[in-house]
Amino acid sequence: MSTTLDDPPVPPDFEEPAPPWPELPELDDLEWRARDALLVEMDESWPPPGMVGATAAGPVLAALLNTVCLPEVGDEVLVEVAAGAHRQRAWTEARGLAATLELTRRVTGWRGVGPGADEVVPEQMAAAEL
Repeated sequence: MSTTLDDPPVPPDFEEPAPPWPELPELDDLEWRARDALLVEMDESWPPPGMVGATAAGPVLAALLNTVCLPEVGDEVLVEVAAGAHRQRAWTEARGLAATLELTRRVTGWRGVGPGADEVVPEQMAAAEL
């Protein structure tokens, strides 16, 4: 016997609950165009000067750098983006080196890894894993 997953019947006295967010006001065409123009203006100034320079290297800076449209930013922000990209690359390299060091430390406990003639040295095993 097969069953189907149909919507259960709705009782006649059921009332749809109110949404948890406030209702948006009705906007006429002119108001929508004004709102769209404001959003475009806000997009053109993203990120604001000083934001990239003040953001520490890491995942947040990586995400911020990814949002920048290089042809549209001013010279000051472009310099910040270039410097931020270099900071981010250095941070990424440091994280990679730290992870490689930790991997090299851990592989010493793996079977067949060690200083013996019939074993693989930890550095070679870590490099092979990468």
